[in-house]
Amino acid sequence: MISKKIIAVTFVVALLAAGCSVKKNNIISRNYHNTTARYNGFYHGKLKMKDAVDKLAEQHEDKYDRILSVFRYADKQKAKSIYPDMDEVIKKVSLVIQRHSMNIGGKERCRWIDDNWLLMGKAHFFKHDFFSAIETFEYVAATYPDETSKYEALLWLTQTNITLTKFASCEFTLDYLRSEPKFPKKLRGDMEAVLSDFYLQTRQYTQAIEHLEKAVVFTKKRDTKIRYMFILAQVYQHENQYKKAFQHYTNCIHMNPPYEMGFNARINRARCFDSENKDSKEVKKELVKMLKDEKNKDYLDQIYYALAGLAIKEPDTAKAIEHLHLSIESSKGNGNQKAMSYLDLGKIFFARRDYKAARNYYDSTMISLSNDYYEYDLVLNRRNSLTKLMKNLNT
Repeated sequence: MISKKIIAVTFVVALLAAGCSVKKNNIISRNYHNTTARYNGFYHGKLKMKDAVDKLAEQHEDKYDRILSVFRYADKQKAKSIYPDMDEVIKKVSLVIQRHSMNIGGKERCRWIDDNWLLMGKAHFFKHDFFSAIETFEYVAATYPDETSKYEALLWLTQTNITLTKFASCEFTLDYLRSEPKFPKKLRGDMEAVLSDFYLQTRQYTQAIEHLEKAVVFTKKRDTKIRYMFILAQVYQHENQYKKAFQHYTNCIHMNPPYEMGFNARINRARCFDSENKDSKEVKKELVKMLKDEKNKDYLDQIYYALAGLAIKEPDTAKAIEHLHLSIESSKGNGNQKAMSYLDLGKIFFARRDYKAARNYYDSTMISLSNDYYEYDLVLNRRNSLTKLMKNLNT
């Protein structure tokens, strides 16, 4: 015979189950579904997402011969390593949405459902399933207009459109976000980073500088702040604002960045120095010291290239040519660095109107230069023009 205690427990469980229906908008239902929606699938999915994205960032390859990308998302081939993780995230949050969504009277009563949708969109993004990501982010923005998730979804929507080079759509969304008075302060650093990425991708460098400056201020994570500082210095250097580039490379060095970034900050800083600056001698001394450091033996080509930059600034063209040749001779598989040294030699001899030598150096540049270099077409056109010029001169 069933005891009265078992009957009572069964009755309480049944009562709770009935009270926790997704169709009933009461305090028991809301608390139950809020708690389980947050701490079950969403919590574990978020952890899985973080670990996978961190793993992807470690696989990202920074190319220091050009302005770094704002975000470290690696390429599509490397992203395949986290596809199973993203599938698991999508599965977990889909179950949460299915079991705990409380859409009653046209309003979602479970406050963690939007976060689950947002996590699903990010998973699609990192799977390079960009059109599913766009659908998800647009759904979150439209369905939860009064939640922080709306603004975060719009930022991720913009990142997705940047990846797809749908820049007109990006501009429209970013204009809206910048003018939105309710935009959450905690997302300000993220917005400035996305704006920076947009302007870098569209080669609007003045605007990129403006938003990178703000991204450095509003970003709290140290490693991310250092990266933005380095990129900001690169953009100043690209825009020939060498004094500001020098200062930002110095700031980056003082923040103790990872070795490779710190090394490149010192190299780039040397090519930005002002010959009348009191720190110029210290910069040259630092480079000479780096030449003697055993751990830099694989980077001698870059150090000689930086010394050549100093010589060009002084100006000491003969010394610059000497260092550029040493850079080429020291190269150990760094094709783009060799190309940069040949290119500088080409520019020097072009300025001297020694077009035959300049053409030869431009030819050598094109042999080593990767076709994804941001000024590849410009260099190619100069080489082709010199080739035609030499043909005409010979005729």
